[in-house]
Amino acid sequence: MDMTTTTKEKRYNVSDYLKLEEGDPHQLINGKLIALGEPAPTYGHQAKLRDVFYQIVNYLKENPLGETLCAPIDVYFDVNNVFQPDIIFVSNEKKHIIKNDGLHGAPDMIIEIQSPSTSYYDLNVKKKIYEKYGVKELWIINPLDNSVAGFENSNGNFVKTVSGKNKFLSKILNLKITLEL
Repeated sequence: MDMTTTTKEKRYNVSDYLKLEEGDPHQLINGKLIALGEPAPTYGHQAKLRDVFYQIVNYLKENPLGETLCAPIDVYFDVNNVFQPDIIFVSNEKKHIIKNDGLHGAPDMIIEIQSPSTSYYDLNVKKKIYEKYGVKELWIINPLDNSVAGFENSNGNFVKTVSGKNKFLSKILNLKITLEL
C-alpha cells in the first residue's frame, strides 16, 4: 500500500483577508495570500504613480466623469481575490461599487505600474481576473523604460490595443497620459 502523503495548500478567502492588520502588504489572489510590495516600491515606481495619478486627477477636476484613487485601496472581485491596483478609475455610473472599506466590483480602468515583486502577477494572474470581472481598460506601465501595454475588454476578453512608450490614450477618459513629464 502506497503511503504517499500530499500536502494540501491552505486556501484563503475575504474573511481571512479582513483579519490582516491594516497596512499588511498582502493581496488575496486566487485564494492565496500573496505578499506584494516587499520591499517598498522604488522611487521610480512611486514617481510614475504620482505623475500619472495627478494627470488623471487634474483632468477629472475639469471633466467630472468619475472618481480616481491610488493604492493602497482594496478592490474586492470575489471571495478569493482582493487586489490593490496602483491606480483605479470608477465612472459616475459605477460609483455605487465604492464603499468605505474599498471597491466591491470591477473599476472601469486599472493602471498597474510594474515592480519586480508584482510583474508576474500584474501580467498574468491579476490580468485574467480583471478581464473576467469586466475591467474595461487595463494599462501596465514599466517605469524603467516608460513602456506601456494597453488592453481593452471586448466581450469579456482583453484585446491588446497599445504597445509603446512615453504616452498612451485612455479611451474611457479621452485623456492622453504622458509618462515623461
